[in-house]
Amino acid sequence: MVTFERSQDEQGNILGRAIAESSFHHFADYNWDVDMGAPSFVTEPPGNGIKQNPQVLEDIKAYVQNAALWLAPTSS
Repeated sequence: MVTFERSQDEQGNILGRAIAESSFHHFADYNWDVDMGAPSFVTEPPGNGIKQNPQVLEDIKAYVQNAALWLAPTSS
């Protein structure tokens, strides 16, 4: 993951934060609950890592929540 902090450009515009995440597929519903079924383009069999270790899903949800809060614009 790469993140970009807020900054001000030469014209005075406030540029927002950004996250570049190379494993976006980890945020898809199928990876959170394989019982929902896979999209048609997925050809590999489902894993069972989250079922074996449910705390992983809670960790992912915490990461997503923190990322959303970090990306949210500041109030002026």
